[in-house]
Amino acid sequence: MRIGAAEATFVVGTPDGRTRSIWLTQLVLAASVLITAILVMVLQPATFGRWNFLVGTLAVVVLTLATLAVPWSRLPAPAVLAVPFADALAIGLVSSGTDLRLGYLWVFPVMWVAMHFRATALAVMLALIGLILLVDSTITPGSIGALRVFVVLISLTFIGITAHLALRRTRSLRRLLRRQAGRLTASLGRRSDQERRTMEILNGIDTGIVRLSEAGTVLAVNDAYSRLYGLDPLDPT
Repeated sequence: MRIGAAEATFVVGTPDGRTRSIWLTQLVLAASVLITAILVMVLQPATFGRWNFLVGTLAVVVLTLATLAVPWSRLPAPAVLAVPFADALAIGLVSSGTDLRLGYLWVFPVMWVAMHFRATALAVMLALIGLILLVDSTITPGSIGALRVFVVLISLTFIGITAHLALRRTRSLRRLLRRQAGRLTASLGRRSDQERRTMEILNGIDTGIVRLSEAGTVLAVNDAYSRLYGLDPLDPT
């Protein structure tokens, strides 16, 4: 899902890696929001009756259903950004005007953007959340509202940067391991070619030749040696 990355091949009837990742991330958020809504409905029905809470919850549900229906493998990678940004707006509605710490649901879209997109997308996401918090603090003015904006935004920034840097290190390690594996494969191929050419030369000699290890184990014999002693060249032992 990273911008500029190569896209996976779409197989009809089988979701690709990007589609499965989008589904899983959105379903986890939707499940968290629905569980929270059920608990709020039972424990604080007055909060559940607020229009912004209902609209935000319904927005997450509708967005999840749309996410499951969209053919993501046919869309460009930047199109995926619409989902976490829409989630951020819906969470802003859910958390607005309530004493519940529902704003920490923003961890889901922040982690999504941090782990799959560039730092600029993460900065835009944090700016959007900061703007939502500022608007909410103007509705409920006071030092506590300003402090809430600071604490929530700093926490989400730390989480996003940590996830982004950790994934960058993981990708760098993965690229390093791929390069090392390629070098080992190339070295093994060269060694196999050398062994093949050496055996071709030895098989062209009429004198029986055997290769032994330091422990005296037979490693290989040429055709003349195998014919002389009736051995299998592939299993001379």
